[in-house]
Amino acid sequence: MAAYITVGAKTTHGGKVITGSPHTTHNGVQVARMGDKVICKKCKLSTC
Repeated sequence: MAAYITVGAKTTHGGKVITGSPHTTHNGVQVARMGDKVICKKCKLSTC
């Protein structure tokens, strides 16, 4: 079974994924790709 990182997923430093593909979803939630944005309390705004 494949694992997906989706918008709203939590990061290891307490942040979360905030952007994803507008064309690819898993269970109705956008799937994150390389280069999508995450917001992290430790690192501030970043990309994955």
